[in-house]
Amino acid sequence: MSFPDGEPPESYDLAEYPTIPDLFADVEASLARKPFSVRVEYDAELGYPREFFADFVENAVDEELGFLATDLTPIGG
Repeated sequence: MSFPDGEPPESYDLAEYPTIPDLFADVEASLARKPFSVRVEYDAELGYPREFFADFVENAVDEELGFLATDLTPIGG
């Protein structure tokens, strides 16, 4: 896990970060809210949601949800 600048999270508990099932649950819960617009891309090799963005209200600010999950390696792999 790293920050956008590439630096590792030195003092963060990794248990606080979402798992792959958590990412799928976030996508599913967001879609159930029927967002105004949504974009989701899945990793071609492993199938996890790689990039997600949902805008729930047109022309509103700060109600969006999104994440970017890249360069993941399966446990033991």
